[in-house]
Amino acid sequence: MLATAVSAADYRSLDPALVAVEGGVLVFPIGVEGDAPPDPESWPSEIPVVLDDGRELPARIDWLVRSPEVRSGSWTVSGEPFTIVDRTREPDALPMLQVQLPRGYRGDVGLAGGTVSPRWLRPPPPVRRSVQVAAVDSADALPDPEHPLEWFRWVLLAERIGDRPPPPPGDAGGQLAARHLAEVWRSAIARIERASPGVAEELRQRLTATCTLVDGSGTPREVAAWVADPQDLRTLLSIAIDAERDDAAAMQGVLSWLRREPQVMLWPEEVRGEEVVFTAANPEPSEVVLRCRWLEGDPVPLAMVVPPRTVQRVVLQRPVRDGVSSDGGVLFVEHGVHRRRLEFGDRPAAIRPPGTSVGRFQRPLSLADVQSGRSASPPPSRGGAAELRRRQGRWELFIECFRPADARRDEVAIRLGEASRPVARLTIPETGAVASGEAEVHRASHADRWRCRVVLPEAWLAEALVGTRAPGVGLSIERRLDLGGGTVERTAIGPAIPAWCEHPPTEVHDLSRWPRGPAESTTLGGGEATAGRRILAP
Repeated sequence: MLATAVSAADYRSLDPALVAVEGGVLVFPIGVEGDAPPDPESWPSEIPVVLDDGRELPARIDWLVRSPEVRSGSWTVSGEPFTIVDRTREPDALPMLQVQLPRGYRGDVGLAGGTVSPRWLRPPPPVRRSVQVAAVDSADALPDPEHPLEWFRWVLLAERIGDRPPPPPGDAGGQLAARHLAEVWRSAIARIERASPGVAEELRQRLTATCTLVDGSGTPREVAAWVADPQDLRTLLSIAIDAERDDAAAMQGVLSWLRREPQVMLWPEEVRGEEVVFTAANPEPSEVVLRCRWLEGDPVPLAMVVPPRTVQRVVLQRPVRDGVSSDGGVLFVEHGVHRRRLEFGDRPAAIRPPGTSVGRFQRPLSLADVQSGRSASPPPSRGGAAELRRRQGRWELFIECFRPADARRDEVAIRLGEASRPVARLTIPETGAVASGEAEVHRASHADRWRCRVVLPEAWLAEALVGTRAPGVGLSIERRLDLGGGTVERTAIGPAIPAWCEHPPTEVHDLSRWPRGPAESTTLGGGEATAGRRILAP
């Protein structure tokens, strides 16, 4: 059945507070009468609009859709859940009218179904060319090159280093939307600068901030530390362009937001038995003091300094009670008036019958994930988990991986011991040869998943102990799923960590809690990896 064409007389703006820059790109959602969602196939790609002086301009109809699913780990991938494209078949897409206005225009814009009267922002000054900072070439310090609504950051970065930004990404619709958002941000910053150049510069810094990371190789590199949470960005921009405030009040509002929201970012990285590791990123131009206190431990906090514009890994000992490590795994970290709770779980996780899950695969963290607290789990169709258990007197690792039927290659990499002192490494593809050494490997493939069971040699386990007060077996599991088109999704068991981390996290497991005697796992019965219960829902 063919879709009914939409009458031009039905078009109306859905934005009661339309904002645009004089002579810039005008963007706003449009709709028609009725409650039925718009069918993209029934809409034209272009309609005319009429200016106050009678000139008629062609306006595009593009579509607001959900951003493509993130399949590859990137620290600076945009967290924006929506983007604008010129064509779509998504039934819940929202039509957006976009038009490039003549230079300096600030009047009404007429549609066949009515007139819109935007609130006009003063155009920003020409791009400055004074070089303030050195250019960076690290991909982890550059904005998402593919998301149109992240292009404004390229413009701000280019202005700071006295260079030109790359062309906006996306199709024609995405490029217009990218230019509109960049114009609004630059106009907002110029407004703040009229009231306070210092606050405007601080705002630019927060939108383009980077930190220096020294990885395991000792080579420093830059990583992004800017405001990435989409909700925070929308809030900050709305304060800066608020029509109810004059320039001074808008500047004060922006300053209050910058002072209220924490710049320092924290996330757990590893649990090494009696040691835990977390990362602190400090994009501020001055050092910050972190005060760390365990929930079950010495009430006097431990203070440590994070240098300015630095990413620093922090290693802490768990509290000790009666000569042994406490099981408590809650750490409070304070900096200024801000307080974070980091949970590391118990000291070496006890493996008990019938077997214990060692976790689910997590994709690498993005900057937006860290700031928004968003889950780093892949979708269920590409999820996976692992379980450790003892069966027939031998320790075995059972791994289940869901994958699309058209995946090119899927493999897991297992490491025993610490990353710096591995005892054994083992890579197991879904199909193909496996160099397993002394380990026994069993595999089985199904339509939507595959499983493997690895019988671990006792000698490996005896040498893979990590820790001194409460030693346990150090285990790392990473998955590499080739989805085609050059996309390889990397996930790992344990805390989600950024893609720029040198190694996947090491988790420490206490095998001594498994009772002696006949208590064994019956998860697989007497079969191979194809038998037994599922450890993940389909």
